[in-house]
Amino acid sequence: MLKPIIRSIKKEEFPILREFMYLAIFVEEGAEPLPFEIVDDPHLIKYIQDFGEWVMIVW
Repeated sequence: MLKPIIRSIKKEEFPILREFMYLAIFVEEGAEPLPFEIVDDPHLIKYIQDFGEWVMIVW
């Protein structure tokens, strides 16, 4: 069995976050898929817009 490798995301991989977000949006079976541009909606893009620009410390 392969062991997963957990690592930090690389800066050049940040653009794929938009694709991950799009794929995570629930679309009911039989419904038309949403346009990819939906991830640019201000209610969604805020979650990845400045990704990597700040550090969150959780205790």
